[in-house]
Amino acid sequence: MATTYVGFFRILDSAQELLQASGRDTGVPPQAFRDKVNGFPASLPAGLKLVGSWPVQGGVQAGVTVVEADDYESLAHVNNYYAGWLQFEWHPTVSGGVQRNQ
Repeated sequence: MATTYVGFFRILDSAQELLQASGRDTGVPPQAFRDKVNGFPASLPAGLKLVGSWPVQGGVQAGVTVVEADDYESLAHVNNYYAGWLQFEWHPTVSGGVQRNQ
């Protein structure tokens, strides 16, 4: 049975500088970061499902990503995928989430 995990993420300092510079220059994040974000759902391995992700703009608070994973090791895919851009802190839900048939 899959467990629901809540991941709090922060932009790494080195990536923050790139994002801010690109925002000033072009008004949008760098293409490499946009490609990462847009390609993420298709990159997920079997047993890992994206429920949702909500970034925080212009603040010091963490963004949130929620996934369903068959095992904790599956979360390493997300950490590795966003290496150099985001740092995640994962927390399993207490109940493991709501069954899909409810």
